[in-house]
Amino acid sequence: MGRTLHDPLEECVVLFIHKATEREALHVALNLCDADKREVRVSTGLTENEAVMKSFAVSRQCFSARLGTPLASPFLLFGVADDPDVPGLGSIWLLATRAVSQAWLPVFRETPTYLPLLANQYPLGVHNYIDVRNISHLRWCLKVGFNVVGNVVINSHDFIQVHYPCALQQH
Repeated sequence: MGRTLHDPLEECVVLFIHKATEREALHVALNLCDADKREVRVSTGLTENEAVMKSFAVSRQCFSARLGTPLASPFLLFGVADDPDVPGLGSIWLLATRAVSQAWLPVFRETPTYLPLLANQYPLGVHNYIDVRNISHLRWCLKVGFNVVGNVVINSHDFIQVHYPCALQQH
């Protein structure tokens, strides 16, 4: 699926989002941006490749994004998995290559399409943990509707837990 997104101040941008393949997951793992590399290493203790491939393998749904053409290299991988400790809660995640800096606006605009799609699979919604040093990640989460749950320490590092509710439970 590809959508043409247009901003009067920019050229036309086409973002292709589809169900991710293992090969795409590996490409993103091998090309992670520095902030995601650091966050993955600190939070999991795994290498980037191990963490991305594990996330891909355990996810209920996983998507990749390409910019410009369906043949371009994927620059983004995102998905959701069952939280191993809390039934009914999903663990949502998003990892990107450095190329995300060229596509942050289209990704931001598409978030309202995919975030509820993933969150509504879980009665308790979805959550994740953000390294406190990743201010841009926290800002993005807050702008798209996540709520801050609180601070937690993971592997001796400070993280902020964020949560996005299931819209089906709000009525």
